Amino acid sequence: MGVTAWHLSRFSTKLIRTASLQGVTLYAEALREVRTLYTSEVVERVRLHGIPVTHDYAAKDGAIPLPATFSMELARRIGQQRGGMKARLYSEYPFPWRKAEGGPKDAFETEALEYLRRFPEASFYRFENFEGQLALRYATADRMRPSCVACHNAHPASPKRDWKEGDVRGVLEVIRPLDFLVTQTRNELRATFFLFGSLGLGGVLALVMLFLRLRDVNAGLERSVRERTAQALQSQKMAAVGQLAAGVAHEINNPLGIILGFAHSAVRRIKEDDSLAMPLRSIEREALRCKTLVQNLLLFSRQDKAQMVEFDLNETVTNTLGIIEAQARVNSVELSKELGAVASMMGDKNMVQQVIVNLCNNAIDAMPGGGKIVVRTGVVAKGDKIWTLLKIEDNGSGIPAEIQDKIFNPFFTTKEVGKGTGLGLSLVYEIVEKHGGTIELDSVVGRGTAFTVFFPPTDSALATKRR
Repeated sequence: MGVTAWHLSRFSTKLIRTASLQGVTLYAEALREVRTLYTSEVVERVRLHGIPVTHDYAAKDGAIPLPATFSMELARRIGQQRGGMKARLYSEYPFPWRKAEGGPKDAFETEALEYLRRFPEASFYRFENFEGQLALRYATADRMRPSCVACHNAHPASPKRDWKEGDVRGVLEVIRPLDFLVTQTRNELRATFFLFGSLGLGGVLALVMLFLRLRDVNAGLERSVRERTAQALQSQKMAAVGQLAAGVAHEINNPLGIILGFAHSAVRRIKEDDSLAMPLRSIEREALRCKTLVQNLLLFSRQDKAQMVEFDLNETVTNTLGIIEAQARVNSVELSKELGAVASMMGDKNMVQQVIVNLCNNAIDAMPGGGKIVVRTGVVAKGDKIWTLLKIEDNGSGIPAEIQDKIFNPFFTTKEVGKGTGLGLSLVYEIVEKHGGTIELDSVVGRGTAFTVFFPPTDSALATKRR
């Protein structure tokens, strides 16, 4: 465990640095592109109409800022909303009004300016303490564009008037604090070490396999960093997450099954007053919850591979309640069913079963002190057709109105870190939509929640399959 912990800690540090470097690189490129666009599409046009472009634009009616002034103001405002991220432009030749803050301020900025003057196409970065906390400092060359040369050489206040196109005028520096990411990662690692340490040899083996898979987590972090870019790139990253989810789920599924079997066996053999009763039931409950998370990850990774067949919904409900009965029992939740006359429906039986499991597990989580869940089936007329009905009700804590429109979003969760992936209800929505159905939510805080699923008639499902 000690060797594994050291390797995992070392790898997480490398992962944080890689993701942070990619993030500030994109940030610097975005600032540079915004400045270029502002210069070509705004400054060049307004000058033709006599609109002044100046550094003190705020003091002049109708004036707009210089490109450099605009870039610095944009970076300052973004930094106020980005967890302390900062950006600034500096040069050895600042204009008179920027002398106080325009030149290099410390050893890093001096070294960056010297390095980028020799290698203007490269970047210069360093991880170091900055203003009392660990930060990534990233610098790129600010080079003279054709439109900038004429302005700087002709401006009466310019400190240098022999600029040429491509000269390194100064440096764009981006500073990203890392203390929050480091603290968050360490907290996650601490919880992971405790869990696997308590589970013994089976946990150690699972951790080793998880460690081998964590080398791919960088792809997931890239997805979170670049999620505001093009929609096509977002789709590719989601596919990578699916591959990662499948790999991790497969690796931990077998040792988790061993732990769950041990917990079931031990719980059946202990006495209620035994000192091991409470911790063993906690192990059983958490193992069952982990089993559900693994199933959600596997389904998330292959949700586009539905196998449409004809099956009996009532039989599927009965079998599924048998699967989750153990989890309901350890959470003091009563399961019941009211099955109506339902004709065979067309769909993916495993996916429909997962809908029942996820909605029931969601209800169990909403009743930490125990409660009751009722699963109903039947048929209902909608328009001129008869639809298949699946309804799951509980008398739990209910869902606040302000988040009811978010609960089906991927990775949205109100649970504590480590208590859920935020995939359960998202998968329910995707499965129902894939079957051509709809899902409705009726919930009141303190009184309970009801999810109602309408599956289309068999002929509509077949038509969807053919398309």
